[in-house]
Amino acid sequence: MGRLVINDLCKQYGNTQVVKHLNLTIEQGELISLLGPSGCGKTTTLRMIAGLLDPTSGSIKLADKELTNIPTHKRDIGLVFQNYALFPHLTIFENVAYGLKRKKTPKQEIESKVKEALESVQLVGLEERLPSQLSGGQQQRVALARSLVLNPAIILFDEPLSNLDAKLRQYLRVEIRQLQKKHEFTALFVTHDQEEAMVLSDRIAVMYNGEISQLGTPTEIYREPSNSFVANFIGETNMISVTDVKVNDTNYEACLSTGEVVKAIKRETSKDVDKVIMFRPEHAQIVKKDEKQAIGDNNCLSGHVEYIHFVGSIYTVGVKSASHDKTLVCKIQPEVFEKLSLTEDEEVFISWAKENTYIY
Repeated sequence: MGRLVINDLCKQYGNTQVVKHLNLTIEQGELISLLGPSGCGKTTTLRMIAGLLDPTSGSIKLADKELTNIPTHKRDIGLVFQNYALFPHLTIFENVAYGLKRKKTPKQEIESKVKEALESVQLVGLEERLPSQLSGGQQQRVALARSLVLNPAIILFDEPLSNLDAKLRQYLRVEIRQLQKKHEFTALFVTHDQEEAMVLSDRIAVMYNGEISQLGTPTEIYREPSNSFVANFIGETNMISVTDVKVNDTNYEACLSTGEVVKAIKRETSKDVDKVIMFRPEHAQIVKKDEKQAIGDNNCLSGHVEYIHFVGSIYTVGVKSASHDKTLVCKIQPEVFEKLSLTEDEEVFISWAKENTYIY
């Protein structure tokens, strides 16, 4: 397995820069996800690593070997595509064995390695079937086995679960993560699904407009987003525009258009303030009008209950506030909701701690 080092990588079409001076290191045995919206440059980056696109400039090194001018088939890279790319006329065994045969691996070794690869993805007994005789999830596992059997320095995943239904995606992403830990292969996983990236990754590189906006563990990305794009893209958020920001040694005081003030603590990720505050729905509480004294020093906005949704394990309550042009969302545990006895159109306060407030 190998360590991938990308240095100052660029891709330009005419006057349009699709990838801008990208720097990223994936350590041996690490799985990093490139996460971002469509058009952010994540798939272009993967295709340059794979040798399917030539970079405009920059360097790509795998296990200290420069790859920029090396053809795809000599890069020691495994590829798992969105559409699986299985040979429809070959059996499952033949699909998995294809790369080994191209390398002129001895027949006995091929049989041993293919068997081991199919065992690792739980497809033993299906060796003689054709791809058309398998489900989408099984086909995806064949594609993964075909990469694993070659023991490449790195495996690149190009949104491999996007064609599957929701439950199967949940199952397979856990299975891929378990296989990655078991075999300790280095991997780059491209996805636009934030939950997928959170489950799979050691670290996540959030991409926007051809650049990495933030690189960190799933916990760091979620709890300490570095800018308003990352804060809004990762997880559910409440974001409110502010008219002015005052700064002291430990806090920001953000003034809203209604004259209300929201406080946020200063943190390492606080850089240029773009007059937007953010807090997560799970950090918010609903407080009845006659219980305002219970809010204490927490931030507080007044509004009315616009909707109440029960989604199985939690209640989602929307509160319409004059300070915001959208509905603020609060997630409440069922036992707490039952005590509140909320009704739609009821006047309430939505409250949250300044420690859970981010300002950008």
